[in-house]
Amino acid sequence: MTFCNDQNSIATIDINECLGNSLVTINANFTTLKDEICLQDKNINTLESEKELLSSYVSTLSSQLNTLPKCLVNFNKAATIVKSQGINNVVKSSTGIYRVFFSNSFTNTKYLTIGSTIPETNVPESACFLFVVNETTTYVDIETRDIFGSLTDPYFINLLFFS
Repeated sequence: MTFCNDQNSIATIDINECLGNSLVTINANFTTLKDEICLQDKNINTLESEKELLSSYVSTLSSQLNTLPKCLVNFNKAATIVKSQGINNVVKSSTGIYRVFFSNSFTNTKYLTIGSTIPETNVPESACFLFVVNETTTYVDIETRDIFGSLTDPYFINLLFFS
């Protein structure tokens, strides 16, 4: 009969006991490995689920990008740009008449222009109305008029353009 020594024991152990203990250890290691593989598989499934969710968010965001303005501008009565995005420049032709040039052309003239004006005073007579009089793919012409219909220069003009 052959004996092996268990380093944690003073007495020698029968080889069959060593072999049995080894099988128990191997079985425990396989169980641990199986649990780790199952955990990794669960993590992969979770990551796949998160990937699908992110993909859904990207699709939603992409569809909403069309709701953002393509360009915008805020300029004063002298046609000096205060803030802009996607606007090349603004030219004032005469009192109340402005041409706004886009940095990148629109693909067609089916875009939406939204504008507002800020008068120099809070007096109701100084209220100003903004009219889009000409839309092209490279620029837009606007007029600003007072409540009596006369061309006038507001203190500030704000424009948003949606494609």
